[in-house]
Amino acid sequence: MGLRISVDEGHALEVLDLLSRGRAVRIDPEEAVTRPRPELVEVAARRLGAVALRFLVDGGRRERTILRGGRRFRGRIWDRERCGAFRLRFTAATYGLWTELTPRFAGLARDARVDAGGGASRWARRQIRRVVKVADTDTGDWLLYALAAENLRRSAMPAEIADDLRRRLALGSPLALLVVLDDRLEDGGDDETIDSGLDRLLEPANVLLLECAEALLVDAWVARIAAIPRETEVPARILRTRAIAGVLGRHLDALDRAERLDLVAPFVELFTRLTSARGLWARAPAEIVHDLGNLREFSGLVQRDALRRAYAEIVDLGPRLFELRDRLAREAYGDPRYEEAQIVLEAVEPLRPQLPRLRALAGALANRLG
Repeated sequence: MGLRISVDEGHALEVLDLLSRGRAVRIDPEEAVTRPRPELVEVAARRLGAVALRFLVDGGRRERTILRGGRRFRGRIWDRERCGAFRLRFTAATYGLWTELTPRFAGLARDARVDAGGGASRWARRQIRRVVKVADTDTGDWLLYALAAENLRRSAMPAEIADDLRRRLALGSPLALLVVLDDRLEDGGDDETIDSGLDRLLEPANVLLLECAEALLVDAWVARIAAIPRETEVPARILRTRAIAGVLGRHLDALDRAERLDLVAPFVELFTRLTSARGLWARAPAEIVHDLGNLREFSGLVQRDALRRAYAEIVDLGPRLFELRDRLAREAYGDPRYEEAQIVLEAVEPLRPQLPRLRALAGALANRLG
């Protein structure tokens, strides 16, 4: 006999499905469950476990060459040497996200929770801090936070509140940070916190999660960059562009720092998509630059140049991949990064036909947006 659940328990499971699977929340009970009974927790754990397993298998079932212990290894996620010491660990942060968000979801989804100035109200920010725990999170939390950060775009929450919630998720999960691409983190989220989080994601015991997340990351990155011209407020457009460039640049730095540039495939795929025949950067560089700065609200060349410099930082990451490739190409057999270099040389090469277009766009951005 199946488990009978109440309306408020069904709402709790729908909130979990929104966070982990992107399914819309359809019901809004007057009193949402705050302390689920053990049977409901078991159902929720099974659902979350199925989502996590599917995510890892989908991202790791393709045979590929990566580094393990500084040596090249070719295999799939279920190969012992590929998994290593990886464990998907969920902490109280995951339980708290589910149980704390459920009774507050309806309140956070109301437009009345947005201040007249355009940001989330003090009440909403206070609730978000209660919902999302950021201390002592682990790999399972990182995955759920990253999925939630992406799936919240399908919710009915006002954009201002959803953005604050996503930034809070990014503070507790380096993987969510790479999905959100926003380094404007509050509550102690400084540059050192961001770098240490990215470094932790690349530790041998955790890196498998990043290796399985490449499709999620590329889709998120393309979407974030494509959304830049849709920002109607000039300051918001500049800040968002700087944030995207900042996180992508920091992630590439972290890969280099950890000697894991064998994981540059998402960057290669990103710039391949952007410069493809149907991509965002398929048109002439001058047209792209014109559309980027085509806002009547620009107060002058200072704002236009600020946007141009921020956007150029994103574009410059493409040619920078080849700079890193050329540097690693000097690694001789027996050198510390020789094995890494062999993977990078092959991984970056498919982007070479697009290198002239990337350089041309960078050059167009170097001129004033007039």
